[in-house]
Amino acid sequence: YQRRVRGEKSHGFYKAWINKYPGKGVFVFMGLQLLYHVVVSLPVKLLFDSYYLCIVYVFVVFMVSVWNGAGFYFEVFSKDYLKKMEALEQLRSAAENRKSHTS
Repeated sequence: YQRRVRGEKSHGFYKAWINKYPGKGVFVFMGLQLLYHVVVSLPVKLLFDSYYLCIVYVFVVFMVSVWNGAGFYFEVFSKDYLKKMEALEQLRSAAENRKSHTS
């Protein structure tokens, strides 16, 4: 979603793998999903057994989420603000040009 708002194209990770193995796109997708699931599931037992490690992990995930969200909003709204300021400056300069031509 963030890429669409910023006007960027997706990186095409799955497209790259699917194009590497034509005709086997479904199996490549399923294999990559299985790999992702295994990697993400590895720390579950460790986090379940250790209270403090779990707290640190949740805190890190929360902070990364806050950082990404804040960065996204800052980037989007700062671009909008700059566009509005540029439009305002163009209107101001056009008004000054009209004023100087009429004088």
